[in-house]
Amino acid sequence: ACADRLPMLLASNSVVLLPESSNHEYWYPFLEPWKHYIPVESDLSDVVEKIQWLKEHDHEAQMIASESTQFILKIQDRDEINCYMMQLLKAYSKIFVDAPSSPLPYSSRVSKCTMR
Repeated sequence: ACADRLPMLLASNSVVLLPESSNHEYWYPFLEPWKHYIPVESDLSDVVEKIQWLKEHDHEAQMIASESTQFILKIQDRDEINCYMMQLLKAYSKIFVDAPSSPLPYSSRVSKCTMR
């Protein structure tokens, strides 16, 4: 799946078959195979096998579809995005010797950060 389509696919309440890709968004490391999507080989050589597994495991497929939808709705939430950006900026600021000592603007809005 193209990186820009993946959020829409995950939010569709359907099972996503996801090949390994070099295209990544910041939230990809939080995706878990067999929980949020079904991993497939990059050459798609195992797609038939994975589809057969899904047909034989309807309950598990429904759970994966539900988990993926819940995941993307949470990770794409504006507060979660702000949280990620705050963490990124804090990490980036440590590179500089003269990093500002005052709180960053909007830091109070992301103080309830849940993304890890």
